[in-house]
Amino acid sequence: MTDGEDHETNPLVAAQEAIDQDVLIYTIGFGAPEGAPIPITNDYGQTVGYKTDEQGNMILSKLNDATLQAIADTGNGQYFRATAGGGELDALLTEIDGLQTAQLQSRMETTMIERYQIFLALAFILLIAAELIPDRIVEHSSNAWKSRIANRKLSPAA
Repeated sequence: MTDGEDHETNPLVAAQEAIDQDVLIYTIGFGAPEGAPIPITNDYGQTVGYKTDEQGNMILSKLNDATLQAIADTGNGQYFRATAGGGELDALLTEIDGLQTAQLQSRMETTMIERYQIFLALAFILLIAAELIPDRIVEHSSNAWKSRIANRKLSPAA
């Protein structure tokens, strides 16, 4: 948001640097092409005077539509001229709203989160445990007695 006057830098070079960083540039031009004095306001927003140069001459700020349009074109954006009604803000918001929808749709992707590592580790631990358990289980003494008793019942009585 500016009047588009530039006395010290090259805004088109800055716009090109911004576009190299994937930045869109929208410009809003304030002022009048014929020029208008720059007001000085107090804390309450009341005009208390106008800016002057070192010689005391009133400084006029002129709207430079061409520069602002060139900056917006270089930055793949759009130029809006400020109005008293603020219609340019509605147009800018509509433009930005459309950009956000398009960017969100193009950036939406599904990323799978791989969680197989937990099950793989558990299976690995069980495989190691299976190797550590012996194939034969030694009969306990209570099992040995049970089998002897069972054998006696099956043998003929003496």
